[in-house]
Parts: sequence; structure tokens; C-alpha cells
Amino acid sequence: MGEQLRNAARSIGANYVEGYVRQQVYRADLRRFIVYSLGSCDETKYWLELGRDLSLVDNDRCQELVGTCDEIGRMLLSILHSAQ
Repeated sequence: MGEQLRNAARSIGANYVEGYVRQQVYRADLRRFIVYSLGSCDETKYWLELGRDLSLVDNDRCQELVGTCDEIGRMLLSILHSAQ
């Protein structure tokens, strides 16, 4: 489960960077990869909340990290809307 959480969290930034680079060739790739990043944000929140439910992640720490994911998600949505 820890590896799944780390992979999901790493994918947020990796997908954004890939879309940013690809947009130089095909503009729609930025939007597509931002959507992938948003999915990775949601997956990261899922793993955090599952960890909390299984008593593997402290509730306060989980709330803090889920809040960070929500903030990143809002930033990605802002970029997505401006990229259209």
C-alpha cells in the first residue's frame, strides 16, 4: 500500500511535466495530462484515507495531506481552465 501511495503522489507532478513538455507539439496534451494529474491526486487521497481507516496513517496527518492534495487539485484545475 505504501508503494501505491508513493507512486500515485509521484504521478501528480510527473504527468503535469509530461503534458507541459508535450504541449509544444500538441496543445491538447497539456489538458489531457492535467486530467491525469487530477486523477493521481484523487488516487493519492484514496490511499491516504485507506491508510487512516486501517490505522496506518494518523488522522491529523491524513487530513493535512488530503488538504494538500485538494490544494494541488485546485491549482491544476485553474491551469486546466486557462489552457482551454
